[in-house]
Amino acid sequence: TGYVRQKAFYDSFKPLLGDNGDGTSYTQVKNGINKYLKSIEKNPTCTYITTANLLYNVTSKIIDCIENRKQCIVGLSNEPKYGNHWVVGVGYARYQAVDDWDLINIDFIKINNGWYTTKSHSIVYVNSMYVDGLIYLK
Repeated sequence: TGYVRQKAFYDSFKPLLGDNGDGTSYTQVKNGINKYLKSIEKNPTCTYITTANLLYNVTSKIIDCIENRKQCIVGLSNEPKYGNHWVVGVGYARYQAVDDWDLINIDFIKINNGWYTTKSHSIVYVNSMYVDGLIYLK
C-alpha cells in the first residue's frame, strides 16, 4: 500500500536527517535532502523559508510550488489536530471573507499528513495560519 511505501521512504531518510525521534529542524531536513541529492549525483538545491523571515510570504511560495508541480514539505506549528508536524503540500484553496469591511483572503493548504492508511484521512486541508515554513527545491 501507499502507507507502507511512505513509511519505508521515511525510515530510509531518518539517518540522513539526524532524526532521533525528538523531531527535526528546517536545517536538518534541508541538509538531509541535500545529502541525498548529492548521493544520487544531483545538484543539492534544497532550501527553506519560514514565517520568521518577513521578507517572504510562505503561503504564496507554497502556492507557487504547487502550481509549478514542485514538491514541497510544509511545516505545521501548533495545528489543532496535527501539532508540530512535517507534511507534503499537494494543493490549496482560497476563500474570501469580509473583515471590518475589508475583503481578505483565507488560504487552506491541501496536505498529505502521513498519519493514515487511507487517502480520505491522509489528504486534508489545514488553515495556512498553522504553517510556519516551507522546504522546497530551487
